[in-house]
Amino acid sequence: MFGPNDHEAFERARDRLIEDFAASGGGGFEHVAEQILDFKWGYLGGDLVNWSPADLDEVLFGLYPAKVLLDAEAIAEVPLGFASFLRFLADRRPEHSPPFEVLAEYVELSASRFISAMNDEDNWSFGKRMWSTALGEGVDLSDENAIGRWMEDFNSRTPG
Repeated sequence: MFGPNDHEAFERARDRLIEDFAASGGGGFEHVAEQILDFKWGYLGGDLVNWSPADLDEVLFGLYPAKVLLDAEAIAEVPLGFASFLRFLADRRPEHSPPFEVLAEYVELSASRFISAMNDEDNWSFGKRMWSTALGEGVDLSDENAIGRWMEDFNSRTPG
C-alpha cells in the first residue's frame, strides 16, 4: 500500500491494475478505470480495491459531473466501464466490502441518472464550466496557444 502523498506508488499500483484489467479483456474501458482510480486515490481514501456504495455515488454523481468534460458517447461508456472494472476487481475485494457484482449492477442501473447528472450544469465546477465555454467558442483544448489566447480574452471580459 502507499501513503496519501506517495503519487509514484499510486501511479504504479493504478497502472498495474489497469494493465491487468486490459489483459483480462477490459473491453476497451481502461480509460474509465484510470479515471475512477484517480478519483479513488485523490478523493476517496486511496484504497484502490475497496469500494463502497457511497464511493460509487460520489464518483458517479459528484466527481464525474463536477470535474469531467465528456461527449455523449464517452458519458455513456462510464457506467459500462465502471461496472466492468468492478467485476474485474471482484477477486481482489477485501472481506468486509460489499459483493462487487452487486456494486457493478448498481452502477449499471444508475446509467440514466448518471447521464442526467453529467448534463446538469448545476453539478459542474467552475473549471468545467470554463472549459465547456471554451469548447463552445471553438477552442481546441489540445492547442496551448489557442488556450492562451482564449484565456487572455476570457480574463479581459467584463463580468455579467
